[in-house]
Amino acid sequence: MAFPDKGPELDLSTIRPIQMKKPVRHSKSMYRSICMPSETQTYSLCIAYMRQWFLEKFNPNTFKTIYLNDKHVFDEVRTSSPLQIIKRDRPALAITPAINWDFDNDGLDIYQYGLDTYSQMGLYKRSFMKDPTHSVYLGIGMKTIMMEFQYRIIVDTRAEQLDIYNIIKMAHRLRTSDGDDLDLDFHVPYPIMLQIAKDCGFEIVQSSDPNDYPKICDIPKFLRYLNTYSDIPFMYKHRTLNGKFEFFIRMQHVHAHIKPTGLNADDGDTTGHLKTRYGIEFTAEVRFPAPKMYAYYSENEHNLHKLYSPGGASDGRVTSIYTFKETLIPDVNHYGWPLYLHTTYEVEPEDLDKPLVLDFHELLEGDILRAAHDTVAQAISPSIFIELLVINGSQKLTGKMDWESFTFTSNQPITVEGSFIGLYIDMAHVHNVSIHTDGMIDNRIERSKEEET
Repeated sequence: MAFPDKGPELDLSTIRPIQMKKPVRHSKSMYRSICMPSETQTYSLCIAYMRQWFLEKFNPNTFKTIYLNDKHVFDEVRTSSPLQIIKRDRPALAITPAINWDFDNDGLDIYQYGLDTYSQMGLYKRSFMKDPTHSVYLGIGMKTIMMEFQYRIIVDTRAEQLDIYNIIKMAHRLRTSDGDDLDLDFHVPYPIMLQIAKDCGFEIVQSSDPNDYPKICDIPKFLRYLNTYSDIPFMYKHRTLNGKFEFFIRMQHVHAHIKPTGLNADDGDTTGHLKTRYGIEFTAEVRFPAPKMYAYYSENEHNLHKLYSPGGASDGRVTSIYTFKETLIPDVNHYGWPLYLHTTYEVEPEDLDKPLVLDFHELLEGDILRAAHDTVAQAISPSIFIELLVINGSQKLTGKMDWESFTFTSNQPITVEGSFIGLYIDMAHVHNVSIHTDGMIDNRIERSKEEET
C-alpha cells in the first residue's frame, strides 16, 4: 500500500506566540444567600382573611360569640368577662383552621433542588429590587399554601338554624368557587435588611442588648432608598408577633382561591322534652399566596441565616399569633417592689388618639384590696404600696390616679389598641396590715373570713 508524501517539515523556529487580549466580562461575580421567611406571617394573614370572608356575609351582630381555635390560651381572659368565659352567648361561631401539610400545588412547589441550586435559578435577573450602583439585588420566590377551615355554629332554635343555613348556602356559593385579589404585607427577614444597609453604607449601631439585632440609624432615609430601587413598596411597620418594628413589602394583586366543600346541619340536642343547641357545620378550603424564599445578591461577602423566625430570637419567645407579644415589664420597680401581676388591656378602635381610662379595680383583691380601702379611709394615698405601670405603643404612660374608684387616666393619647399593664405591690406593707387587723398574733387558728372583692 502506497502512502502519500509527508511534505516539508514544520520549522518550529518560525512560530511566534499570539498576544490575546483579556476577555471582557459581561456578568458580575456576587455572593448569594437564600433566606426563608417565617411561615407564621402567612398563616396569620390567611386566618384573618378567611374569618373576614365568612363574617362579611352576615350582619355585624349576628354572632354573639366568636371563637378562633388555636389562639393563645389567655386571649379569652384578655377580651372576655368571667361570665362570658363560663357561659357562651348564642348564636356562637367557632372557627377551626388546619394546614394541609401535603399540598404541593400540583407539583409546582416540590422541593427537590436544595438551597444552592435555588439561588442560581435566575432570581438575580428577576429581582424586584435592583441597585446596580452598589450591586445589590433582592429577589423573591412565591408558593401557594392550602388551609382548610371548619365553621361550627350553635343556635338556640330551629328557626335560627334554618335562616343561617340558607344564608350560608346562598351567600357562600356552596360547591362552587370564590376568590379575591389581595394586597398583602409580606415580612422581609431582618438579617437581609441589615445586610442591605451595610452594603449600601448606612450607619448601623449595636443595640444596648448584646443579644438583640443591631439597629439601622436613619430609617426614613433607608426606606427612601429601598423604595427608589424597588418595584414593590417597602414599609416599616409594627409587627404584633414580637412587638417590634420591622420591614414589610406590600405584594399587590395576588389571588386567593376559595372552595366551599360542605354544609351540614343536625337535629339539635334533646333535654327532656325540649330541643336546643342546633348546629351547623360549614367547611371550605383556600389556596393562599405566600413567600417561599428571598434571594439576596451583592458583591460584598455575606452569609445570612438560612431560616429566619422570630421564635428563634434570643430576646423573646412567640406568645401568640393573633395578639401582641408580651412586652418586657421589669420584674422589680425602682422602689424594689416585686411585680405582682402583668396583663394586657385593649380598647376599641374609636378610642384611639384619646387618653386611656383604665379601671384596675378588678386587679386588686383580698388583703391587697382591703389594705387599699383602709388606706383611703385614713386619707392616705395607696401609692405608698401600689404602683401601676402602663405601656402603650412602647411608651410609658403618665397620668392621674383616682383612688376612690381605682381609675387611671393617662395624660397622653394612646396610639395603639393594646396596652401592657404591670402592677407592683409592696407586700410587706400588705402583710403588716393583715397581721394587725386580723389579730394574727393573738391566735393560731380561726375560721377563714370571706375575701373582700
